[in-house]
Amino acid sequence: MDELKNERNRLRETFPKSLRDDRGVSETFGGPQQYYAIGSEDEVIKRFKLILRSGNKYSVPYSLLPILELSGSSELSIMAYGLLITIEGRNLEPVEEYLSNEILVWLKESSSGKDDGKSQVFISNIMIEGKAVSKQVE
Repeated sequence: MDELKNERNRLRETFPKSLRDDRGVSETFGGPQQYYAIGSEDEVIKRFKLILRSGNKYSVPYSLLPILELSGSSELSIMAYGLLITIEGRNLEPVEEYLSNEILVWLKESSSGKDDGKSQVFISNIMIEGKAVSKQVE
């Protein structure tokens, strides 16, 4: 638990207060080595963003996240009402922990998809599928 608290403090220091919006949540999506951000202890976070290498962004409410499945440390699945999000990468345990605690603010896919090993967590792919994101009208 101390490791989680130390990581939270380190990541919050990445975002000076001047870069945060009026709710205190950072809208700056970090540099090439940063794949996620978490909120501060006093923030109430209702949604988190998924940022794909294509530039598309998805905003997902925490209230729709009933099941998280971490397979090894390289694949994290989020299953919710008509939605399947699959996150692939390296060392995804902290991401799963932050999602479970509802403090993850955003998660970003690598722009190249290639792991240079410089960051603690690496996100190679984010796949989003299901009826909830289908653009077809039934």
